[in-house]
Amino acid sequence: MKTLYVKRSDAYSRQFQIETKIVEESGRKYVIKTALNPLALDHLKAMVTDKAELHEYYSNISIANVWENDGAIWSEFIEGFPLSKKFFEAEKNRDSAYFINCVDEYVSIIKGDDKNGED
Repeated sequence: MKTLYVKRSDAYSRQFQIETKIVEESGRKYVIKTALNPLALDHLKAMVTDKAELHEYYSNISIANVWENDGAIWSEFIEGFPLSKKFFEAEKNRDSAYFINCVDEYVSIIKGDDKNGED
């Protein structure tokens, strides 16, 4: 297994302190999250149990499959194009129509499905 990226979130409150690795194995990429201390275990477990609820309210976005493996949380790595890069691209090209489309896409993601309600 080859490690491609590591990030430690040890500046957060202890219950959210985790290490995130992106690894490659047999040509496939995975994300592995491990607790940096025992208080962060509940946060990791919630990533597995909350997946179904997230998908129920945000069916318009891809949510990776998540599973527990040997005390860590694994998920498939989803390739994507960050929305922030789209905003930057729109600004760089001074394309206001594309910028507005990016804003609409961002709002759509945040709002989730219609059943979430609107204010």
